Amino acid sequence: MSKITDAPNMNEKAPKQVPFWIFARKIVDRMLFSGKFKCNTKVIKHGEITSFKKEPALVISNHASMFDFANVDKVTAPQCAQCVTSIEIFIGILFYFLKYFGNFPKRKFTMDMNILRTMRTIVKDYKKSICIYPETRFSFAGIPEHFDEGIAKLAKFLDVRIVLILQRGSYLSSPQWHKHPYHPVQSYCDVYEISKDEVRNTDADKLQEKLIKMFDYNEYKWYNENGPKSKNKIRADGLHQILYKCPVCGTEYEMDSKGTKIWCNHCHTEWEMADDYELVQKDGKSKFKLVPDWWLWEKEETMKDHKNKSYRFEDDVVVEHLDNFKDGFVKKGIAHMVFDKDGMRLDGVMDNNEEFHFFKKCSEIPDIHLELNYKKQEEHAIDVTTNADTWFVYPINKSKHVIKLNWMGRQLFLESKK
Repeated sequence: MSKITDAPNMNEKAPKQVPFWIFARKIVDRMLFSGKFKCNTKVIKHGEITSFKKEPALVISNHASMFDFANVDKVTAPQCAQCVTSIEIFIGILFYFLKYFGNFPKRKFTMDMNILRTMRTIVKDYKKSICIYPETRFSFAGIPEHFDEGIAKLAKFLDVRIVLILQRGSYLSSPQWHKHPYHPVQSYCDVYEISKDEVRNTDADKLQEKLIKMFDYNEYKWYNENGPKSKNKIRADGLHQILYKCPVCGTEYEMDSKGTKIWCNHCHTEWEMADDYELVQKDGKSKFKLVPDWWLWEKEETMKDHKNKSYRFEDDVVVEHLDNFKDGFVKKGIAHMVFDKDGMRLDGVMDNNEEFHFFKKCSEIPDIHLELNYKKQEEHAIDVTTNADTWFVYPINKSKHVIKLNWMGRQLFLESKK
């Protein structure tokens, strides 16, 4: 097994779970379901769910916050599924925890054949379940992000049943635009199973279509209609990071938020997020009832702008490289970044006076992962990867603008395939 000081090695053999550390993992889970976290998740099974001790599964779940991991453990108990985990999570002491939990790293939006071999070994030889998050990133607005198009084919390759978990409450407890402090709400896990026989006998395209239809959720809508009402007095704090465009005057990046309010600094229109999560406009009728409505409108506006004038993001960025799991991301210097229909390019001279050049065509970037306020920093990080390296880059002048990359990475990829 690699050491924490080694450069990330993506070709290691499939890790085995260590019983003591699985016991420790369950204690951590208990801490999340009690104490100040109070993540008292209720599991709702739809139909018969085969015991995870009896038969391994490909577990897929939506992803919104750190509570997701404990919720998946609660569903798969008494076993703990081995998780495909984003490589940057292995930094520091978590390296040992995750390794002994049986988790294994993956660079986002890259093709890695060794991951397939690892997963096959785990389900066939170790008889353990695999957990993946098919959106490959956190949900920013409590609704589905892009669902990976290869999930059905993966299930067929592994020759296992699929257990689908839809989590509710995890997002509202710790949204990516305001991760801390936690404000847990009553959470739920809806659990569904597609049998191994159905996986084997269903065409991959039809199975994929079924999964996408099942993988549907809207946290704001559900809690608005079903409750309980929010007791969080800062439930809108940071919301302007995703609701960046004013629907009244159309100005971008002039929004701000605090407590339960969000407002536009340009036209001074103000909204309050009520305790049922409805957006109530002061002195007027709100164009949008809930956060996802506003969020999807911003996406439509971004696509219109792109159609009229091809999208382009350009800024100087601070470049950090994942050297090893002990040191984590190490600052290398400043580069100039351009992302448009031609691809993603970074050029600059690093602090050690070495030139740095990176280029990737849009056809090689199926999506872009963003980290808002990464490691409690004010800046937002853009995840830049190859099969061999991971960088986090932080825009210096246009940090607020990165949110559009959440859509445009995928859009430019699709256009490059035409």
